[in-house]
Amino acid sequence: MQRSNFRTLVEALFEAPPDKPFSGRRNTAACILVVLVITGTGLLFELQGWRTRIPTFDLLPYIDSAHQLITNGRLPDRGTLTSYASYAPPGTAWLMVPGLLLFTDPRLYEYPGSAILYFGTLVGIFLLARAYFGVGCALLAVAIYGLSRVGLFYAASLWPRGHPFFYVWMAYWTTCWVMRRNTTYLAAAIVTWAAGMYVFMEIAPAIFILPAAWLLYRPPLKVGPSLLGTILALAIWYPYLRFEFTRNFVDLRSQVLRHTNMPDNYKESWCDPKLNLVNVDGTHDPSNIDSDQAVKVTDGIWTKALTLVQPLWGRRNVIAAGLFSNFQQNPYIPGTRIALGVLVLISLIVLSVSATSAGAAEIIVRRWRFWLPRFAGGMILFGVLWNEFFIARYLSLRGILEASTILSIRWEQGIAVLIGITLLMLRSRIIVVVDHFVHRVASPAGVGARTTQCADVRLLALSLIIPWLILLLIVEDANRMERLWWLWPLQVIVLAASVTHVLSLLRAPRLFTWIGSLALIVMLLATPSMLSRSEAWLQTGWAGSDSEEIRVVDYVASRLKGQNQTAIGYQIFTWGFNATYNAVDPLYKVGADLDLLFKHRYGVSNTNRCAEGVSPDDEFRIVQTRPTLTNPAGKHYFNISLDRNFILLRQFGAYQVFERG
Repeated sequence: MQRSNFRTLVEALFEAPPDKPFSGRRNTAACILVVLVITGTGLLFELQGWRTRIPTFDLLPYIDSAHQLITNGRLPDRGTLTSYASYAPPGTAWLMVPGLLLFTDPRLYEYPGSAILYFGTLVGIFLLARAYFGVGCALLAVAIYGLSRVGLFYAASLWPRGHPFFYVWMAYWTTCWVMRRNTTYLAAAIVTWAAGMYVFMEIAPAIFILPAAWLLYRPPLKVGPSLLGTILALAIWYPYLRFEFTRNFVDLRSQVLRHTNMPDNYKESWCDPKLNLVNVDGTHDPSNIDSDQAVKVTDGIWTKALTLVQPLWGRRNVIAAGLFSNFQQNPYIPGTRIALGVLVLISLIVLSVSATSAGAAEIIVRRWRFWLPRFAGGMILFGVLWNEFFIARYLSLRGILEASTILSIRWEQGIAVLIGITLLMLRSRIIVVVDHFVHRVASPAGVGARTTQCADVRLLALSLIIPWLILLLIVEDANRMERLWWLWPLQVIVLAASVTHVLSLLRAPRLFTWIGSLALIVMLLATPSMLSRSEAWLQTGWAGSDSEEIRVVDYVASRLKGQNQTAIGYQIFTWGFNATYNAVDPLYKVGADLDLLFKHRYGVSNTNRCAEGVSPDDEFRIVQTRPTLTNPAGKHYFNISLDRNFILLRQFGAYQVFERG
């Protein structure tokens, strides 16, 4: 990138909004200090008890790739296996490199990279919120995000998910592209999105922000910077694309079309294919993949389309969960999730209307008069036509509906008809309320009151609404709401704006701003995670004590007396994919996380590579007597009898250590 363009990007980071400049360097330093304090506080709480945790299984491929990069110079070209048994991009491996360079304890590998992204996310939130609503809203948004449940999770985790860091910075560069009319910022947005996709592809819907911004504001599109940004994005993706070329892009197609790469004969990769992987509830052979929602490549085009965007009647629970999932922060206060979700939706409407002029407000009111009765009639017609016969024939994948589904459809029909009739009866009063509200928010007095606004807030609203709607249409089920976590930064900014900027638009007393800010802090920051960390800190100290797994590994390593390899078997409760995914990648096996601890703490290699975790040649056998995970998917095991030649040496909590006699 040219030097002048790079300087433009750097200057944009610290340049104040044009109609609300910073009052000197002291305010700048104070804001930076606040961001640093919140970063330090969040890291201090989230890293509490780090000795009690070991790397999650999904991080093992990235740790291995980062280790190969440091020792052999081999560029990471693949990541973890997704729920479709396809390789994700390897971006997280690069984030692991600082941890491997700084520490020798694998429990600390992910923290340097996660801390860098955490701080960068807070800076991005501050700059983006300041660009729209001023410094006060920006500082409140930073505090809310930095100490919220989702924010604290990302402070100390590189678990492969769509990361908020890339989303908030892409939104910021897009804002700069529109405000400053400079294509260099478009290139920065493209590169940021590509880098975020390289970490995990859940942020794919964010790319639709760019064409929406261009259609609405027509910022410049110069070929040079756009081409340079595209080239840099391809350069980032080159190792993974080269790997995918050797596999005929099967992994990319799997993740885009949502079909599984899992072979039906996955047991053939096991040392003993006759074994059965069972759950504590007695169910057999769980694969823990999204094949229930996925389709095979050979399915018809219409079947694929129905699976990619499932019928709304079948996704009502997913849509409801997706609208409010990120706001489920404080279970101690009933109704918090619904209240915060509704507040964000209302604030988006108010902010969008506030960006219009008085003349445009009149147009909005006329459109309401025209469309409201037609919408009401459409709801009544929808209630009549939305029946089980239509759904079963045209929208169901199998053409058969369960009795509970039919009952739900009847309820939806009744609700739709009731809404339509109510709107028709109250249409005059609704129009009066809308007229008063729109003119109050978009009146010249309201425009003059927006002294902190320096960017069209409709762009911010689009940057949140567009990917949010897309995710509601494509997320598999209500149990996968972590796919929406990366939207949290912009949702936080809208929440902060609701008690600062929106209240000023509505001419509310300034006292309401303080009360609203305090209410948000209580609802979002007094989380169970924060309280449990504080309690654990007082009881066991900040670092905590070593977990049972660490003590087991340390003890077995002490028995090896300097040996660098041995055969270690594991009869433990595990996730189903640990064994089933071995057919795709040999790195996946029962006990692979313990193998990593042996390797990186003591340089000991496990010669037992059986997917099921046990082999006839085991010198040691680690047996888990009870499941320690609360998630049912993590309670799978192989029901194998222990060889009589093994002698019990020690027990550490739920783990027993045996050695062959």
